[in-house]
Amino acid sequence: MAHDGLQNITVKEKPEPIIVFLTDGEPTVGEVRPDKIQATVKELNFNPEAAIFSLALGDDADFGFLNRLSLRNSGFARKIYEASDTALQLRDFYRQVASPLLANVTFSYQPEHVSFHFYYWLKTQNWVGD
Repeated sequence: MAHDGLQNITVKEKPEPIIVFLTDGEPTVGEVRPDKIQATVKELNFNPEAAIFSLALGDDADFGFLNRLSLRNSGFARKIYEASDTALQLRDFYRQVASPLLANVTFSYQPEHVSFHFYYWLKTQNWVGD
């Protein structure tokens, strides 16, 4: 399990861990209930220790389940469309996740010096506000 392997790496050499699922999102072996799978992942991937990315293969893929799983674990999900070039879609995904620029960043502000209003959450997973 990815969780077990991460504990054997020292902090100095520890890469930014990610998990990538290439799947149709339909569980067929072991636990098959999406809610139970999400609960188990939440328990094992606390804080989250590893970002989870999901690539939903095919038109019938359970994208909703994969998207929730990824978003709750510091990742994102993408659909891989059958009518498009799969290799190109995979390459674009890899370019997005191959070299994280920032990880585990925390911002602290004095409340009296900051005013920020969130307007909406874009499909690109970025907050828009002022």
